[in-house]
Amino acid sequence: FNLLTHLICIILIFKIILFVTSSDSSPLWKSKKVALLTAAIFTFSPTPLWFYGNGYTHHTLVQVFILWNILTILKMTFSTRPISMVQWITLFTSLTLAILTTWTGHLLAFILFCYSILLWYRGNKIYIRISIVALTSVFVGSALTFWQYSSVVGADIYLGYLYDRFFDRSGLSMGFITSTAHLIFAIGKWYIIGYLPILILILFQLKIARFQFSQKERTFLTIMLILTFSHHFLLGEFTTAHNYSVLIDGVLIAGIASILMLRIIEKGKHSKLMLFMVVFVIAGSIGQYYYINRVGQYGQNGDRYDAMKNIGETIKNNSSSEDVIFVQNLLDKPATQVMYYSKRNFHHVHNRDTVMQLMIKSNLKQGKLFVISDQEVVKIQNIRTSSSSIDFQTDFEQ
Repeated sequence: FNLLTHLICIILIFKIILFVTSSDSSPLWKSKKVALLTAAIFTFSPTPLWFYGNGYTHHTLVQVFILWNILTILKMTFSTRPISMVQWITLFTSLTLAILTTWTGHLLAFILFCYSILLWYRGNKIYIRISIVALTSVFVGSALTFWQYSSVVGADIYLGYLYDRFFDRSGLSMGFITSTAHLIFAIGKWYIIGYLPILILILFQLKIARFQFSQKERTFLTIMLILTFSHHFLLGEFTTAHNYSVLIDGVLIAGIASILMLRIIEKGKHSKLMLFMVVFVIAGSIGQYYYINRVGQYGQNGDRYDAMKNIGETIKNNSSSEDVIFVQNLLDKPATQVMYYSKRNFHHVHNRDTVMQLMIKSNLKQGKLFVISDQEVVKIQNIRTSSSSIDFQTDFEQ
């Protein structure tokens, strides 16, 4: 599935770059070449290679909906053909699916709403419908999400969770200055880890020539720029903690590099040098990927690739459906990979006292405590409650 979403994203990136760079004054083959090179540069960058190769984060899916939506809005606003009903339906569908998948969909809807108001203000009255579609998508997507989760846990608990989650993910608990400093450092770190060869290419391009962007190119780059960085600054803690938060940034970075490349080719100078640089970027990206994600059992930072899988399968193989699962010292939270392999939800706890409090509060009869150290299970304890005590019996200890 993750490879399929990667393929779809590559196709969408190709079509977007081909559309925004094509013009009557430039041969189509140049735009096709640049669009193909953009797709290749994005594909072989370390961040897309890793996360599409593993496919355990929803960002690989939502990127399909976001790129689909951006391609649709660009064609609706710049094509000389009348807007068809299929395009309106595509705009609504892609935006609603993005909203159902992640917070980024809401940001994209807000950007499209403002963009359509701007077009309407400039005299294009038909584009006010885009704002209506954006608002409808937000209402439908938000209503479906609210109904899905509130029907399980209740409206008050769900709304409280959303508030707490946003407060945590925004980084506001650390203070504005501290959270902003952490965010800037994290973005720089994730860009170097994920897109260093492309960034070197862009710096080289900016040094050898000056550039002007067409209206289509400016619109695409502006939408992507606002979308990526508004997401980072609104959810600063999320960006700081997760390097897949810059997955969508790869489209922006590759897009800038490709458009600058086209300008250089059009000037007839340094064309061969640009092709050499593209080869360098792809080879450098692959080399960087294998330096970080080394062949074997361990990555560059010393972590086992299958650490989360091993923990999850240990939980699965050493617990029954009647056991309530407690996991101690698991740094990765909420540990979706461990949940996947264990086929269980579980409580994160700090110590046995926390386990006892949860057992008493929820009136639980039995459970299992899995203690983690250095990304492996080092201790398993059976937990049984009686009228007078809570007993811990060690099944396994390393």
